Amino acid sequence: MRKETINFQIVLFLRDKFKDHFESLSLHIKEKIGDSDNTQILPIPSDAPSEIPRLILNYKDFFLNISTDRISLVANNYSSIKVIIPKLLSLFIEEKEFVINRIGFIRNDFIETTLESITELIKEDKFPKEKLKEISIRINNELDILNFSCNNIESLQFSRVIKTDNTGTIERDGILAQRDLNTVAEKDYKIDYGAASKLINEFQVKASTYSLLGG
Repeated sequence: MRKETINFQIVLFLRDKFKDHFESLSLHIKEKIGDSDNTQILPIPSDAPSEIPRLILNYKDFFLNISTDRISLVANNYSSIKVIIPKLLSLFIEEKEFVINRIGFIRNDFIETTLESITELIKEDKFPKEKLKEISIRINNELDILNFSCNNIESLQFSRVIKTDNTGTIERDGILAQRDLNTVAEKDYKIDYGAASKLINEFQVKASTYSLLGG
């Protein structure tokens, strides 16, 4: 089965909502990692849900979404952000003194394969295979990673992808696969710079495999 990575996402959850000016935060980020290709400071009402981004910074290989309660770093290629991650952790945790109480790492892949690769995971007598159009599977088991209680989520969803380019239209059957590792919401951690760096590294390694697909 051929696996194509769609994107990676690293999420830092803030214990206390950010109440300062996003314009000032944007300038500090640019001083740390360089000017963005595009910056948006969105006029979101103060009573809007906290997870809605207020500040978006687009760079060549990644972008940052920042809301009042979380910071999300999204990239298509993990290698393109390896040098950025420690700079951002240093800025947010050590310089801005944000209290990070949760960290999440999400990886999305497309795996070109057939529907049978998923149905083989389930007892055949549980569904009418000849009429099956779609199927999805999601598992979560809690792990202890570096003394942090973590969710270890794996999701598989069979899908048909239609890709159009200058050569024409191509339809491919496959699995939209997601790995989501995150420290559990029930624990109110205070994650320092060193622990955050190690957790992200561990998450990245574990997210590279799918136990449901045999590795």
